[in-house]
Amino acid sequence: MPVVSAVVHVAPEHIPSILREFSEDPRLTVGAVDRDRIPVVACTADRHGDKDVWRKIEKHPDVRFIELAFADFSDIHTEPEVD
Repeated sequence: MPVVSAVVHVAPEHIPSILREFSEDPRLTVGAVDRDRIPVVACTADRHGDKDVWRKIEKHPDVRFIELAFADFSDIHTEPEVD
């Protein structure tokens, strides 16, 4: 399960609506807002889900940029497991 955290920098006047949108996505946990920054942790089932959630955030018109804080993909296997 990929776990990625970042600070999402947003247009301050749109923070309430962005928080509503983020809180509706069960893959996201949102922290306390600090000025124009929203800490976000994404927990997804796989790498595809991780890419999907971050693309959605990145393409949001009121997101200025995303600052990566932490990423853990340690349980993602790139090669098939051998018994």
